[in-house]
Amino acid sequence: MTLEHIKTVILILLIILSSLLTWTIWTYQPNYRVLEDEKTVQGVSLSGEERAINEIVFPGQVYCHFSNVHYGTLDSELIERMMKEISRWGYDHFEEISGELEDIYDFIYRNGMTEIVFPASVPMKVFRTFAEVKDKNTSTIDFDRLVIDTNHLTKSHGYVYFVSTENLTVYRSEVPASLVANFREQFYLPSVQSGQFYPHQMVTLENGNKLLVRTAETKMKRYSYLMDSLPAEEFKNALFNDPHFVKRNATSSGEEYYDESTLLSINFKANMLHYVNPAQSKGGVMNTDRLLSQSIDFINGHGGWTGNYRYADIDIFEKTILFRLHHPEGYPIFSTNGISEIYLSWGETSVTQYMRNNFSLGGKIEEEEVWMPSGLEVYNSLIKREGFQPKYLQDLVLGYKMTNHVEGKLLYLEPAWYYKYRDQWLSFPSRIGER
Repeated sequence: MTLEHIKTVILILLIILSSLLTWTIWTYQPNYRVLEDEKTVQGVSLSGEERAINEIVFPGQVYCHFSNVHYGTLDSELIERMMKEISRWGYDHFEEISGELEDIYDFIYRNGMTEIVFPASVPMKVFRTFAEVKDKNTSTIDFDRLVIDTNHLTKSHGYVYFVSTENLTVYRSEVPASLVANFREQFYLPSVQSGQFYPHQMVTLENGNKLLVRTAETKMKRYSYLMDSLPAEEFKNALFNDPHFVKRNATSSGEEYYDESTLLSINFKANMLHYVNPAQSKGGVMNTDRLLSQSIDFINGHGGWTGNYRYADIDIFEKTILFRLHHPEGYPIFSTNGISEIYLSWGETSVTQYMRNNFSLGGKIEEEEVWMPSGLEVYNSLIKREGFQPKYLQDLVLGYKMTNHVEGKLLYLEPAWYYKYRDQWLSFPSRIGER
């Protein structure tokens, strides 16, 4: 065999080997081990059901503005029908018009406007998970009000505005004119005579901001309920990565569960629990949509929606978020000790604090009708208080104050006026009487 023949055989063998190795690489399927997220909530569920984002991110009030009067509602069923209607409108051609407006509130309260108010900032990325938004260049938009102009329609389209009263920004979007016209006939015009809407008066504060307050007394009910306690063991199994290595310790007010990095403290007297993970670093700012979405996912992950909770507040710098209980009629439920709220604080990759109650509302024991004073009466009383500065008044709403019986398993819902002052919700001692 000549040298040239030897070279040819070697070359053929190398080509065959190369082809074999290439085929092996292409067809090889490694048996990857599924990695578990150490911070994922375990497959344990409390009594609550998983809830969709649009059930949690839900408007607090809707106002229909006319020339000299404003009609407002917080009726949950009515607002749900509105949201279902407008979620399919296909918002398109967004344009910022903030610089064209002298006063945002004058613009919002114009005759013909319907104002849908959210309790806190809503990122467009979250809104488009339950509403049709055609314009793709909207990811940076946050808003706390949707404003529908039912007066100014062209042959082809109408206008809906995404307003942030916090950032003083207004974005105009286009929607089909026929849909806005239908909304006007179905919701806007009937509000004047609807028993679900109440007349409001606009008051102007010292800083130029405007506030809508109810002008008539309102009939409400006070309630008492049985408390359905949630077992501490279920929270332990849901919140710890490996419940088998968790230790338990009895305390004077309840019990504690802990491992090498986390602590779950349950206070049976206050009916509150506090989960802390101090090993998790705080990290930097988290954007609104991520903070909101992962908080909802976290609570969904262990069935933590044990009542009608809604998104209520957010702080992207502190990376905290708050959800508040609401009465089925739409009234927000407040409390001085946090039993009507779910509070979350986040680190870089996981929750650092989780505070909430350890119960759900049980059977109703009794109810009693009461009459609440008008919002205008409450507002006039507030501004006469010594030391009260109206420029810091942000909102004034009817709601319920939730309290728990210290020794028994009873919960009370008492109608009350609440006002937001310097970013804090405070109760107003109001005249409550049977009628």
